[in-house]
Amino acid sequence: MSDTNTNGLTPTELKTLKYFTLYCQSNGVDSVYRMYYLEDCDVDTPDDEWYSEDTNRNIESYDRIDLVIDKIIENIDLSENFDDCYNRGSLRVNIDCKGRTLSIEGWEVVFGSENYLSEYDLDEIEQAYGEETRKSVEELFNKLQEMGEEATVAFSGGGDDGYIEDQMVINDTDHPLPKIIEDMLYDMLNGNHPGWENNEGAQGSWTFRPDQKIVEFDFNYNTEDEVYLDNLNYLLDF
Repeated sequence: MSDTNTNGLTPTELKTLKYFTLYCQSNGVDSVYRMYYLEDCDVDTPDDEWYSEDTNRNIESYDRIDLVIDKIIENIDLSENFDDCYNRGSLRVNIDCKGRTLSIEGWEVVFGSENYLSEYDLDEIEQAYGEETRKSVEELFNKLQEMGEEATVAFSGGGDDGYIEDQMVINDTDHPLPKIIEDMLYDMLNGNHPGWENNEGAQGSWTFRPDQKIVEFDFNYNTEDEVYLDNLNYLLDF
């Protein structure tokens, strides 16, 4: 008799799942799970073991059950469950050996940012960074006012490294950034947002606005949250 599809699996594949539950129970566990990780819309092959919360023992997998689980995962439409499959994510395959059920849970790493906007006038700059720094910023304001332009300086950090651009952009053209102002920007960045270059990192810019005589500091801290996929409701009875 030829195999027929049952919930996407053939009777032979369902039998493979049943035999696997017996194999796990013979190793002293009533439930097992295995993690699969998503990267760039591809699911990475996991290691060769299953894990159980019943015991500290790991259960070695084998080719026949691996093929069945791979088929189940391949039949999941990742685009329907993940906001963006290019985000990192994970799938946990749970097998209840006594109840003979297989369920799949999922998580997606969602990226975002937190914005902090602050302003510094000349008096605040002098108080925090000294008279010489104030004079340098005031000279820059005067130069920009004559040009009828504003200046921006960008920064970026992440993965335990970061930098402030050593050029300021005026009307889409790079200009040298005075060293004393660069030092002020590093002090401003490190003093207000320590660790900006670590982990997910941050990015942003300073805008020198001559008409208002202020330096606007736009700081954006990157966030990374693992979100449970409520819409992934895979459950198979076998």
